[in-house]
Amino acid sequence: MASVHTTERDYYIDFAKGIAVFIMAWGHTMYYTQWLPHNTVEYAFLWAFSELSMPIFVLASGMNVVSQVKRMKADSSWRPTLAFLGSIAWLFMLGFIYNINRRSLGLMDLFHMVAMGTALAFIVSRREWPTWSIIGLSAGIFGVSAVLSLDAIPISTEILKNFDYTRFLKRPSDPFIAQAVTNITMGELKKKAVLEFPLWRRILHIHFALIPWAGFFLTGVVLKRLRNTMWEWVLVGVSLALFVVTFLTLPTFVPVDDFGFYQRSRADYIARLLFTGVLAMVLLSRYYHRAKGAFAKAAELAGRESFIFFVCHWGVIWISASFSNIFLHNFNYWKVWVIQIPLNLFLSYKFTQLMAWWRDKTIINPGYAKTWLSILIICALIAVRADARGNIFLLKVFSFPASVAVAMVWPVGRNFIRGLVYRRQINAAKKAAE
Repeated sequence: MASVHTTERDYYIDFAKGIAVFIMAWGHTMYYTQWLPHNTVEYAFLWAFSELSMPIFVLASGMNVVSQVKRMKADSSWRPTLAFLGSIAWLFMLGFIYNINRRSLGLMDLFHMVAMGTALAFIVSRREWPTWSIIGLSAGIFGVSAVLSLDAIPISTEILKNFDYTRFLKRPSDPFIAQAVTNITMGELKKKAVLEFPLWRRILHIHFALIPWAGFFLTGVVLKRLRNTMWEWVLVGVSLALFVVTFLTLPTFVPVDDFGFYQRSRADYIARLLFTGVLAMVLLSRYYHRAKGAFAKAAELAGRESFIFFVCHWGVIWISASFSNIFLHNFNYWKVWVIQIPLNLFLSYKFTQLMAWWRDKTIINPGYAKTWLSILIICALIAVRADARGNIFLLKVFSFPASVAVAMVWPVGRNFIRGLVYRRQINAAKKAAE
């Protein structure tokens, strides 16, 4: 079987990204347990732990860019840069398909964040910026992000004007289902509020926008350069000091609803994730030993195939959450999680393993790209139509295959772009072989 991944990998980075996506799936399982009160201290701690997945994943991704640039060092021409940034542009475009599933069109979402942050990390690494300048740029990004986040999300009569309140008027008789419907309806209202920001603001600093996330990617570049040196711990100490000062001097914001997921550029949020992320990455690097045990192997695979895991886990979460919210909401959620969380992690991992195996087995077939592009386009169009008609069920049913197709066609487009950039070298090698 062919593989879309290079064999020259830093497996610790795969391991860290795998840990991140496991924590992410754990957190999403908890969040979508509708009968878990989202306004309690208990939830605040659970939420803070689950969000550890973000800094680990993004810092590891920044470190991975350094490894990729190192492999390109033998070629000082413009070709590696063009091929890499072209692939990143392809990923950015594919991100809009994922927006359909998350109903976040008009906002930057996770694939956009990865594309933008990776591009910036690549540029400073390829140009061999000194470490101090990358630290300064990161600090500047975090600072600008925190300042811009001071503006409150607007809520006005303009937002409410075209909002459909009929779902409130026809509330189901079951109290729990009625509350769930209310939460979904209010979630729509809050998204409308966020979309009131100008486009440039939504690109720059709302949700998974350029900042603060580009700062985390750059910090990952710094961590890679400082790995296994005393300066790692200096960086931990600086991030701890920043966290303590921020915690003592600024209001601490713990999101208890959907607004919190849009306000990711607040100073207290950045300081907490920076400290916990840097500390976690340093500790994981000390703990990690290459594929020792089944869990380490599973984490490596999940990290290596993080895009596939990400899109697959949403389907598992959706089915799992729907079942538990309908049939199990009279049980204590801790008892439900004992089974639900491990099961969700296992199923997400097995689906990822299966899809990666299927991709590697079939990607050399002539019809591979055509098949997955067809799935992506057709399912995305049906999902958009379902969303426009308010049919959330069909939206989810068709947007999940489209999202999986994103992960499956990403290497096809990347290889196509590389083939265009290096076509003269490829043709010359073929002629030489003949």
